[in-house]
Amino acid sequence: MRGPTGRFVMHYVEMLVAMFAGMLVLWMPLVALGPPDATELELIGMAFTMTVPMVAWMRYRGHGWAPAWEMTAAMFPAMLVAMLLRRSEYTGHAMAH
Repeated sequence: MRGPTGRFVMHYVEMLVAMFAGMLVLWMPLVALGPPDATELELIGMAFTMTVPMVAWMRYRGHGWAPAWEMTAAMFPAMLVAMLLRRSEYTGHAMAH
């Protein structure tokens, strides 16, 4: 796939790979510090482990800080939308520890 569409798709895939790799690599040290007691802390930890490698990869690929911060900010509303769509999943008994 070449041209603008190919570059767009490739960038999207690269961002997904960076975020998942971050969760795999960076989540381990956070878990080793001890399991968080609050769902909010888990979400912040997940956002951190996804955002850091995503921003690092964007900067490596030559993107400016503004697009990197925009992508970071977009992650939180997207997560909120997903949670709102499955509200019972996040407010039910399955969340209790």
